[in-house]
Amino acid sequence: MKNFSLNNISKVLTAKERAKLVAEYSVKEQLEDRNYTHEIEAVKAGITNAQINEYNFYASLIYTLQAMMDGDLQTMTLQLQYFASKLDAIYRLLRFSIAADVLLLQLKWLPKVLTEQGFEELYQKLRTEEFSAVFTIECLAEQEALHYFKSKGELTDWHVDEVQMALRDGDFYLKKEWAEEVAKQQLKINQWIDNNVLEGKTVTTGQGYYCTKRDIGKPGVTALSWYECKEKLDRNFNDFIDNKKELVHFCENEVAIDYSPPYAGATAERTKESMKQIFESFAFIKATHSKDYFDITLTLHSDLKEQMEDIFRQVATMRLKMEAYIDATKRVEACYFDGQEIVSRELWFGTKGQRAYKWLEQCHTEIFDELLKYFHRIPQEKITFEYPKPLDISEKTVSIKEESNNIIEIMVSRAKKESHHTPLHFPS
Repeated sequence: MKNFSLNNISKVLTAKERAKLVAEYSVKEQLEDRNYTHEIEAVKAGITNAQINEYNFYASLIYTLQAMMDGDLQTMTLQLQYFASKLDAIYRLLRFSIAADVLLLQLKWLPKVLTEQGFEELYQKLRTEEFSAVFTIECLAEQEALHYFKSKGELTDWHVDEVQMALRDGDFYLKKEWAEEVAKQQLKINQWIDNNVLEGKTVTTGQGYYCTKRDIGKPGVTALSWYECKEKLDRNFNDFIDNKKELVHFCENEVAIDYSPPYAGATAERTKESMKQIFESFAFIKATHSKDYFDITLTLHSDLKEQMEDIFRQVATMRLKMEAYIDATKRVEACYFDGQEIVSRELWFGTKGQRAYKWLEQCHTEIFDELLKYFHRIPQEKITFEYPKPLDISEKTVSIKEESNNIIEIMVSRAKKESHHTPLHFPS
């Protein structure tokens, strides 16, 4: 619009129309990075004495939004970015938990370094533990049944777990014969228990070569009595107990025998222990294994959890005020400027702040999805924490409205004081 046209139009504009036109040029300046000073001065040139107070009222509202309140929104946007950076530092630590867990697992499976005497002492300890274990009658009956079929030339290359899998899949060609033989073997074992050939005992723990937690409470036989039983078909069933290397390898991972001076092995083990402590100190999300390797619990470092919760509390307070500013701006525009934008929505710090918050929320969700995906081997019920999440303010509409009313009250009071004009309406 040319200046001479604006000069003509300016003569017939009302104070409100004049203010709206000035606001339009102000928004253009923000969007186009261009100076519209001449156009704005042309619009203001035709103002009459009767319009001055009312026009100054609108101008004060525009100035308050564009300068003072947008400055506050800018500060909050910068704060959101700061908190996002602070959270990012925490996320880097949490991501290191993946590396720490990998290193701990690798460390766990490194060979243990023992002297010959240490190896022998460990073997004797494990041998005693294995003999104190209890096998279920069901387990032993299946082993005996398998040995029976092998003696008949059937299932020669099979293991019990392969038979069980074939039974579950429904394609085991000896299904009926297998069930009958297992039943016969169970009857035989129970008779041996009655005749004191075997020592019967209820399974109380999931320890042992052929025992798991799901077997607890089932009737069984002590490993020592089964080892000593001369009548069993599978004479080699638990002879692994006599194989020192196999027993130690299975129970304690691989073991390297140290033939150098005793202090060398001790030094290696001390180094491993110190490395374990270092890795554990960086495991902010920690997978804790019980004696049963597959029984894992996942915990989140309490300090980091508290830090995140504190950040989200501050962010929620800040975001509530930001939403109140945005609400107040829209209500002022609707009431005094017929809904016309008096600040650029594209460059407005209210919009930037919303984007910053959404980015923070997205990053937070992604990092924990990544972490929990890595720890997928851990059952959901074994995760002992619910990770902190950005606080939901969707139910805070009353609080936002109250804060918005306070902001509008400040804006209107300031504008009335500076312009000596009292508007007919207050934003609803």
